[in-house]
Amino acid sequence: WERKQQDIGSYAICSGVLLAILGMLIHETCYHAIAHSVSQFPKIRLAMELLERADEYDTSLSEIARRLGLSESRFRHMFKQAVGVSPHRYRLSKKFERAKNLLASGFYNVSETAQELGFPNVFHFSKAFKAFTGAPPSWYLPLRQAERLWQEE
Repeated sequence: WERKQQDIGSYAICSGVLLAILGMLIHETCYHAIAHSVSQFPKIRLAMELLERADEYDTSLSEIARRLGLSESRFRHMFKQAVGVSPHRYRLSKKFERAKNLLASGFYNVSETAQELGFPNVFHFSKAFKAFTGAPPSWYLPLRQAERLWQEE
């Protein structure tokens, strides 16, 4: 029994590290693919960078549009045309991608992740996370991943 617990713990740590690396690789691949497709829209590339850092600066879409010299409606239209999703959806995808990485790292629990990403409370974060990803945040915790894989064997 102790050996199983050690195996689960080791597996959880390794899974967390691997998922964090995989998340970074996917992010880089997707970012470069999208960046290439929006090369004709330099303002959109800047908007993507601002949206990715929006958690740090709490930047509104109207503020981003203003910085780009566009109306908010024109900005939304251009962004969706170039990237394929609305700026709001893009911002959420980046936020929840970051949440998955934080959870999988094993260094943040669900409550700490919610706080780190600026959600008012863990309930709001969990509800939004599940609505966006289709799975609860706890599924991305390394120990939970290890338990699910252990049960499958």
